[in-house]
Amino acid sequence: MIKSKRFRIILAFAAPILIVLAASAYFRYNRTAYMNQLANQGILAIYKGGDVSETDIRRYIQHPPETDSHILRALELTPEDVEGLDREQADWLEQELAQALLKRIIQHVALLEALTSNQSDPPIESVSHEVNEYKEDLIKQMMESELDRITPSITRQEMLTYYVQNPQEFYEAGDRLARHIMLREQSSEEEISLATMTQRLETGEDFQALLQYSESETANADGFIGWIEKGSVAPPFERALWALDIHEVTGPIQVGDTWHYIQLIDKHEQGLIPFEQCQQQIQVRLIEEKSQQHRFKLLGIDNPDAQNIDERYAEALLKAAYEKEFDKDLELIEKVKAFERYKTADALFNEQVQKRLKRYRNEDESTWYSENETVKNMLKQLRFQMVVELTPIQSVEDDEPFNN
Repeated sequence: MIKSKRFRIILAFAAPILIVLAASAYFRYNRTAYMNQLANQGILAIYKGGDVSETDIRRYIQHPPETDSHILRALELTPEDVEGLDREQADWLEQELAQALLKRIIQHVALLEALTSNQSDPPIESVSHEVNEYKEDLIKQMMESELDRITPSITRQEMLTYYVQNPQEFYEAGDRLARHIMLREQSSEEEISLATMTQRLETGEDFQALLQYSESETANADGFIGWIEKGSVAPPFERALWALDIHEVTGPIQVGDTWHYIQLIDKHEQGLIPFEQCQQQIQVRLIEEKSQQHRFKLLGIDNPDAQNIDERYAEALLKAAYEKEFDKDLELIEKVKAFERYKTADALFNEQVQKRLKRYRNEDESTWYSENETVKNMLKQLRFQMVVELTPIQSVEDDEPFNN
């Protein structure tokens, strides 16, 4: 009877614990099964009100943020980071080097959605202006690409005519490549004397071997002072250098309180560059000129020498782009939508950052710290959670603030 009573008491205490353990095990089993099911569907993370899928990330990579922003700075991301992801490999998501970066990108996608999904107010004026400028720049670029397809032909006679009429473009002033040994007028006992240096060079000693005595601070270890144009060095040095043949040595040449031994390494003679060496340069120039003239003609621009030509060209380019309905290009529309989303989200995020800065105005809180804390608070409020656990790179210690 006593044993039966004791058993009932133990059972009464143990039953709730067993029920809790069983419920906990059941919950964990179902949660694991649920997470696995989401992962199998390509879901990478979940948050209150939505999820982030592989498709979202691929779309993000296809149209990444093109300018820096407050959110990117808080997530320690830059637009260039996205370029580091290999879009071609099928297992790009599993690449070790991409893990820490991908985690931040997934968080960025969740924050973008959270900030813009319930945006019922009229578009932010400053954002609308930026978006319109961005769109117009894109369609002008498309029109430029269309015009670039026109490549005019250039004849040899046209190139010869240009060569004869513009000799100043193909005139080479002439220069010399030299190296030198410099000695000062007052040399210490450890240094070589002018008489000794002259004698050793005259007996045929290698110029390279004697460079160790040079006191020049401007020449490199081989004594080179680069290509020298006329008028760029002291007259005595220039006269001596221009009188040399290649590999010939002269000196000592006095310049102020220094003495120089000079060796000529190479030279370009003064005069007109032969036509054969200029053909490609001339062809590029004429193609550019003819293309520009053709563009002006197609865009209906007259008097291209007017002062406001750049403004008129931009207006004509934009008009032609709209006439060709480049603004209806699906790829362009997607890029503009993505740009507007980034800009809108960043403007709304910055509003929250400014509110936080005002709230803590008595504390010396930096803008970056406020952005960082705002991101963490938003992720916490969203109950952001990774479904596919990404393993961050061991050396990336700054990933810790965003472990959710």
